[in-house]
Amino acid sequence: MAEKQITEEGFVQIAKKFKVLGDPARLQILDFLRQRGDLSVGEVTERLQCSQPNASRHLGKLFDARLIARRREGNAVHYFIEDFSVFGLCEAMCGRLEKEAEGRLESLYVTPGSTVPSA
Repeated sequence: MAEKQITEEGFVQIAKKFKVLGDPARLQILDFLRQRGDLSVGEVTERLQCSQPNASRHLGKLFDARLIARRREGNAVHYFIEDFSVFGLCEAMCGRLEKEAEGRLESLYVTPGSTVPSA
């Protein structure tokens, strides 16, 4: 079977998703929603310790990227994860960051039983 080739439009769509994920506040929102299941705008505002318009802007970008969905309950709008596949990407990146951090730590310490190189 031939390998699939991504179209130019496909790369544009992929880049848009990565751009949305490129903001620490939006990653925090996704993590909050993963932990809690759903949150209102007010709850996101409180957890991020930001203004309501700022929280709404971040939620809107995540919603437009179809990473989260929303439902109305009375006067409140609750947001929840729509695309759980994003967490596989996050876990892969966290694993990579852990390996990089381990490498930096290993370069700071001498392994027991080895000799310290002289300067």
